[in-house]
Amino acid sequence: MGQALGSSENAAQKRVARAIEELRCFLKRRGGALSAGALATALASEAVTAAPAGLATHISVTALACAATGGGGGLTLFKIMTMTKLKVGIITAVVAAGVATPLVVQQRAQARLVQLNQGLRQQVDHLARENARLSNLEAQANDARALSKDQLSELMKLRGEVGLLRKQTNELDRLRQENRQLHSSQASVGRDTGATQIDSNAEMQKQEGIAKLNYAKYWVLAFYLYAEKNQGQFPVSLDQAAPFLPDEAKVEANLAADESLPYTPKFGLTPDRFEVVYQGALADIANPASIIVFREKQAWPRSQGGWNRAYGFADGHSEIHVSQDGNFEAWEQQHMYSPAARAQ
Repeated sequence: MGQALGSSENAAQKRVARAIEELRCFLKRRGGALSAGALATALASEAVTAAPAGLATHISVTALACAATGGGGGLTLFKIMTMTKLKVGIITAVVAAGVATPLVVQQRAQARLVQLNQGLRQQVDHLARENARLSNLEAQANDARALSKDQLSELMKLRGEVGLLRKQTNELDRLRQENRQLHSSQASVGRDTGATQIDSNAEMQKQEGIAKLNYAKYWVLAFYLYAEKNQGQFPVSLDQAAPFLPDEAKVEANLAADESLPYTPKFGLTPDRFEVVYQGALADIANPASIIVFREKQAWPRSQGGWNRAYGFADGHSEIHVSQDGNFEAWEQQHMYSPAARAQ
């Protein structure tokens, strides 16, 4: 180094030492407190990392030469060091920012995607449950429409017949009134007892027949109303259809065992004297007008001979069938539901 500076080695070392000391003093005034050894080490490391070995030697010699000329050289060396560190810091910050920014953006995007995915899953689960609920409602609606148009029309007709049945009930009351008048006439006029008894029995059976026809119709109407609420299925017992039975059909059932209507006998219009004979869907009956769904358990005798029995049919009408010998089996078989007949 002494040869490069044109002096002896000791003189060159002294110049370097003075240059380092001036640089240290300058840094101290600027607020940077470093020892001479630390400053020399920093200069050596920066020179080595900043440029090749040959260029570092050249820069070091030039710096020392400038230092020999005065404080202006030290300031120049400091500016060079400061700019080098500043550039390195700026480049490092830019590189770090360039690497960190995409990572932060990617992390935030992933978080939003996870949140969005969870929200979509919740919506999918909600839609799946809603779809299942709507499917069940649709199935129930389809079951409610199990009755065909003809059967619904029949139901409306039966509802319309309620008014007619009430009129017939009023007619029955009129007949009962006439019966009371007959009894009064018998007591006052004193006609033949036997003839009067025959007429009275015939009139009584006429009233009983009308009452049981109406009663059977009321029950078939209740069957229809039950089917409307139960996917077109008729009840399997009278207890199931009882809530749909009109009040007019519950008069005798509401009486106590020792209680009766004024001047009117009981005709046995209570559920325990009747039964359901068809259990199934109304839609399965091909010919409702000929199929029995409700009947009286026991037949009752006629004054003219033979036996009577009340029946209710699937189309809503009712009949009193007469059998001379009291055997209704053959006739009933022709009017009972048969799956084989349905298949044909």
